[in-house]
Amino acid sequence: MVAMTLTALATSAGPVAALTLEQCNRQLGTVGSYHASRHALVGTGIVSHVVETCVGGDCTRAVVVTACASGKQINARSACEEETRGFCAGKTRKLSQRDRVQQELKRVVDDKRSYSFDDMALRIGRKSLGASVGAARKETCGCAAAFPAMRNGKKRFRMETFN
Repeated sequence: MVAMTLTALATSAGPVAALTLEQCNRQLGTVGSYHASRHALVGTGIVSHVVETCVGGDCTRAVVVTACASGKQINARSACEEETRGFCAGKTRKLSQRDRVQQELKRVVDDKRSYSFDDMALRIGRKSLGASVGAARKETCGCAAAFPAMRNGKKRFRMETFN
């Protein structure tokens, strides 16, 4: 009886809609703000997005590029404004200025030559206020939307809201 009830509930719920890159563009935060935007396909299995965070007048913008299968990520800071002295470690660039990192990423994508992920990190890193390469243990929203089959053991992305 319980099995039949669960089966009826599961079938009446209908299919789950696939996540889109547009749905990944969102603003979160209870203290300050966190805004993820401009989710895009960079190449096969690679996505990018822009993150802007602001807390009490200290604000940063970064371009994040993720290789979905491996979880390898480039995090390149493209702007930093400070109210708290030293927040930007002496490297400031107004958020209102054009995003040099996004422009360089576009040049890499439009280039006819093939680049390794590490070469891409070097190219966009030169235009940044600071760049790092790391690894994500969780699936990102962009990867869940564009390449869900490339999770490869990473924790599944779950849409959360903190507003």
